[in-house]
Amino acid sequence: MASTNVGTVYERWHGPFFDKDGVLIEGAQQFKGIAWAFGACIQVVPYIRPVISIDACFMSGRYEGRLLIACAYDAENQLLPLAFAIVHKEDGENWGFFMQFLRRRVIGEGKFFCVISDQHKGIKYVFDREDYGWSTRTGQCVHRLLFASQSVLTKFQIQLIVLVLNLKSTHV
Repeated sequence: MASTNVGTVYERWHGPFFDKDGVLIEGAQQFKGIAWAFGACIQVVPYIRPVISIDACFMSGRYEGRLLIACAYDAENQLLPLAFAIVHKEDGENWGFFMQFLRRRVIGEGKFFCVISDQHKGIKYVFDREDYGWSTRTGQCVHRLLFASQSVLTKFQIQLIVLVLNLKSTHV
């Protein structure tokens, strides 16, 4: 994928492998996840609004797991996908892997963003830790939970972005 899409970055995540009885197999690694961002999406990061939406969806069928995604809007209100990940389940460790990839390989360190998400406890976990690059305590971002449906979000997205931009100016 990276060889045919210029600028594309990806990161594979492996961990220790345990057999069905829970015994550690020395030297063996188990696939835990992969994250990627297309080069074209990375190139537009300087031009997006400082608001990122993150969410997950179930993958069913032959390959089960979760697809994690981060999106943002540009100045012309065009929705842009920033990064994707495939993981086994939606939890704090997997969200941490994805958000750390997003911060280090796609967005870059030291850039303030507001992150909008649902109320999954795995996502909340990321914002309580400084090592993932999204700590709300150190001012790396502002995290806002979204409880509204998609139709309400579409109706009020401009007001939401203006609100976030005002929040950003008070944190800089």
